[in-house]
Amino acid sequence: MLSDHGTRVIKFMMHISPKYQLKRFQQRLDNPDKHWKFSSSDMSERQLWGSYMSAFEDMLQNTSRENAPWYVIPAEKKWFRYLLVSQVILDVLTEMDPQYPKPQFDTNVFTPGSLM
Repeated sequence: MLSDHGTRVIKFMMHISPKYQLKRFQQRLDNPDKHWKFSSSDMSERQLWGSYMSAFEDMLQNTSRENAPWYVIPAEKKWFRYLLVSQVILDVLTEMDPQYPKPQFDTNVFTPGSLM
């Protein structure tokens, strides 16, 4: 529906490995300022990694469309993640070639100082 009305839709899935996820959990536990980011359910949910990956694969296959694609982004290195997302957005904007709307009045009528 959004695409039918002229809205460009791009979707990103940030992908990390289970090894990297475990490293992030440990960093959160090692730093008292980050304890709030850790939940006791994180470890039990981690046991469902395979099920989550299967669900993500189904989602990607069933909801990626030419007019609303998914981009799976390797997300373990922030600088690389930001680079890839920025490049996709730049490519889409370049393709769209957005332009300022044309004024609905004759701009030549107004001269410097005429509005004072």
